[in-house]
Amino acid sequence: MTQLGWGNWGCSQECKAVNLSPKINLIKTDNNQSDKDGSIGNDTQTINYNSSATFLLTVKNNGNEDLKNIRIEDPKTSSCAWNIDMTKYGNKNSILEINESFQITCSKNNVLEDFTNTATVYGVWVTSQDPVNSQDNTRVIIDTSTIPS
Repeated sequence: MTQLGWGNWGCSQECKAVNLSPKINLIKTDNNQSDKDGSIGNDTQTINYNSSATFLLTVKNNGNEDLKNIRIEDPKTSSCAWNIDMTKYGNKNSILEINESFQITCSKNNVLEDFTNTATVYGVWVTSQDPVNSQDNTRVIIDTSTIPS
């Protein structure tokens, strides 16, 4: 989308064409302090049978247009699914501004089998109302030596 303006705020000194390129980025990593593979912050966590998997979700506006109505969907981990109240994150206004980011931590309890967990973040351009999204996944692996016979 091309908009006439000075930056993103209209013409104040001179008008020029600005190519708007809204983007949002989601990075979902392991945030489990009890991760048996010994590597926290990667895309895989190994846990005991019937224990918890913990995730860190980092959302960033890496485009050149402000975003609003940020929400995260995660069908396998309901504690990771949120309609984000941006007044509690980042710079605490209602907009995910250019280069602004925030993080949330969430968990899935009583994990009984290996799974790949995918989360998706959605947002809407402030100017055009067009949607953007991004997704990322992590793998949860059960330590088979902890499965009861």
